[in-house]
Order: sequence, then structure tokens, then C-alpha cells
Amino acid sequence: MTTIGEMERNVAIAAARQDFINATFNMGWQLAITILVPVFIGVKLDDRFDSTPSYTLAALFLAIGMGAWVVGKTIKEINDNQAAKGAKKNT
Repeated sequence: MTTIGEMERNVAIAAARQDFINATFNMGWQLAITILVPVFIGVKLDDRFDSTPSYTLAALFLAIGMGAWVVGKTIKEINDNQAAKGAKKNT
């Protein structure tokens, strides 16, 4: 037989898991757009100016930096949400 405390703990774990899954799906879309759009633009610029692979490489490095920013932002949001839920639970 489960106690009320165990049930609350299980609900909190399920909620945290769902928050994490939502954040990772959101981050996945952001990363895809953040990386694909600059690289696509770089390829098009290289085709237009016949400078292969200059613009593509520059866009790739820009995309890597932007991707790192997206990952950092997502991790910060997850941590902030968990901290807010912990503070709300303690009050």
C-alpha cells in the first residue's frame, strides 16, 4: 500500500519528467532551425559568389555557436523551472 507521501513524490517525478521531455523536444526544433538555416544560406551564398566553401564554413561556425547558446538557454530554463517548483512546494 502506498502512502500519500509516496504518491506525491511519484506525481512530482512524473511532472519533472514531462517538463524535461517537453524542453528537449522544444530544444530539438530550435537546434534544427538554428543549424539548418545558416548553413542553407551559406551554401546559397557560395553558389551565388562561386566561393565554395567559404560562406558555408562561416555559416557552420555561426550555427555551432548559436546551437550552443540554445542548449545553454534550455538548460537554464529547466533549472529555473525546477527551482521555482521547489520554492513553491516549500512555501
